[in-house]
Amino acid sequence: MNNWDQVKAFADETGLLPTSNKNWVEVYIVLFSTSPLNEYMELKKRILHELQPKKSGIYVILKDERVLYIGESKDIGKRLLRHLAKIYVRKDGRAEFFKQTENQGKLSIRYLSLNSTEVSIRLSIENILTYILEPEYELWKTQKSMQNVKNIRLFP
Repeated sequence: MNNWDQVKAFADETGLLPTSNKNWVEVYIVLFSTSPLNEYMELKKRILHELQPKKSGIYVILKDERVLYIGESKDIGKRLLRHLAKIYVRKDGRAEFFKQTENQGKLSIRYLSLNSTEVSIRLSIENILTYILEPEYELWKTQKSMQNVKNIRLFP
């Protein structure tokens, strides 16, 4: 069994995959960068309400079953609010991915609550899922880095 198969088997055996299994909770949201402010504010309230009390764990953001992003947090609700701000409010480079039309609209957020507050455990699970599911954000980020490097001269 190669490394890829071992990682995939581990994720299946431990219930990390598929993210549609009963271990994961799914929340649907709809948000566009052009949504009225009141819709954005209502969505923020809903996210905080649905993720109370504070939940620690892993989350996956999907659009039409495409894995856009995988993350971990000691407070998933607050972390998701920062992602929503990337779509609606923020203007920096990291928000650029979420402002793309194909990454907005009806999104599915799946999260897995973890009993452990250990950040190292959350990061390990996030890395395993990122390795297997290959979120589109990671590819986008790599392509942006390649564009930046292409514009500099590495050798004299």
